[in-house]
Amino acid sequence: MAALYQWQLPCLICGDAVEFHCNTCGDILCAKCRNNHLKSGASKNHKVVPYADRVEPRASSDCSAHPGNQYHAWCQRCLKEVCNECIFSVEHRGHTFQKLGEIVGERRKELQGELSKNEIIIKKWTEFLEVVKVKEKQHQDQVRQLEIFMSKRTSELLSCIKQIEEMNRTTLRSISKQGQQSLIDHKRKAEDALKILGKRAAILDDKLRSSDTKNLMARYDSYISPNLTNIPVVNLPDCKFTSGRLDQEALVEMYGQVGTRVEQSKTKVQVTKTPIKSKTGANTQATMKSLDLANLASVISAPDFRGRPPSKTVAFYSRPKRSASK
Repeated sequence: MAALYQWQLPCLICGDAVEFHCNTCGDILCAKCRNNHLKSGASKNHKVVPYADRVEPRASSDCSAHPGNQYHAWCQRCLKEVCNECIFSVEHRGHTFQKLGEIVGERRKELQGELSKNEIIIKKWTEFLEVVKVKEKQHQDQVRQLEIFMSKRTSELLSCIKQIEEMNRTTLRSISKQGQQSLIDHKRKAEDALKILGKRAAILDDKLRSSDTKNLMARYDSYISPNLTNIPVVNLPDCKFTSGRLDQEALVEMYGQVGTRVEQSKTKVQVTKTPIKSKTGANTQATMKSLDLANLASVISAPDFRGRPPSKTVAFYSRPKRSASK
């Protein structure tokens, strides 16, 4: 039975887990210190055995007060071993005694019962520790899955943003092209008008400078096209960018949010989300299914130190769900 809890004992030398016992000197040792113990000159002939096979060194049965006499009884008042001569001594006059073999047997039986109870509780806590380890692995796996899910969600949102950006860039290129073409047309009209008006101005200036009366009085074309008198207005597309709503609430609505929900001693972890829409109203491909992580924090009931189930259980509790503000 001792082997069941020997892992709780530290090596006398280094503090590691005990594996061996020296029946000669009583030292408890780990594997490394056992080898050093047998190599030492003072203890190389000691008998070192596995801890479960240990034999504790027996105490001397000779009376310390009366050498040569063996202990035969237990003094109830002094709480120590006594020999027959001690019983009739002045020191123990009027004391109550019990046979040493009987009291030792009763004490060993009592300790054996306590040891059995202790081993039962150790077994329960060992089983509980294994349950916790399993739950720990499940929890880590589920958290890892959730991280993968969120990374995928992030990639999809970034892809959606790139699509929206490309759509806006396409629209911007179209607006730029239209505005540039309009400017080119107006520039051409202005250059043509200036050429015609420049020629007319040259003819009129020539007449004004002429000293020839006949040339000065000669008829000339006074008609001016309306296209030259009516200066057009340059109208260009009003190019602007209207920013969308970008705050934490809007991002949570698009991305999703980690939360917990308790149902019959089980906790589900899910990511809620709203499909993202483009300016045209069409849903993008960045939609995901909620990740159902049942059994994330199943209730763990731990026994108390007396081996009974606890009065309380350990569980994850969720916060009340906040209503979405519109």
